Amino acid sequence: MKIGPVTNVQDRAVIQAVSSLESGFNSDVSIGGYCTIEKGAILTSCILEDGVQIGAGAIVEEGSVIGRNAVISAGAVVQAGSLVPAHEYWAGNPACFVRTVEEEEAGAFEKSAVATAELAQEHAAEFLPHGFAYVQAEK
Repeated sequence: MKIGPVTNVQDRAVIQAVSSLESGFNSDVSIGGYCTIEKGAILTSCILEDGVQIGAGAIVEEGSVIGRNAVISAGAVVQAGSLVPAHEYWAGNPACFVRTVEEEEAGAFEKSAVATAELAQEHAAEFLPHGFAYVQAEK
C-alpha cells in the first residue's frame, strides 16, 4: 500500500488488497497525494491518482483506476476493473459518469486536504504519543 502526502483517510474507511487480480495487473493499493477518503469508504486493490475524492460509504472494487481530481459520490459502487477518467464525477450503483469536475472545483480539493492536514497537526498532541494505560488496566 502506498498513500501519498496530505491524503486523509477518515473514520471506518477500509483499505485492503487482494492477493492477485484475474487481469494479471498489480493488486497493490496506490493512493496519490491530496486525496480524501471519507467515512466508511471501502477500497480494494485500486489506484487513486492525485486529488481524488471518495465519498462516505463508497466502494471502489479491485482493479479500478480513479483519475486525477475525480469524484466518487457517497454510497457509489465502482465496479471491478473500472476506469474513471480524470475530472469526472461518478455516482450510483453501479457508478457511472454524471458530470465533469470543473478546474475551480478541483482546486478546492487540494485546499481542503491541506486544511485537514493542518487541523490534524494542531490536534496531534492530544493523541500522540499513545499511552499504555490499557496495559496496566489489563493486569
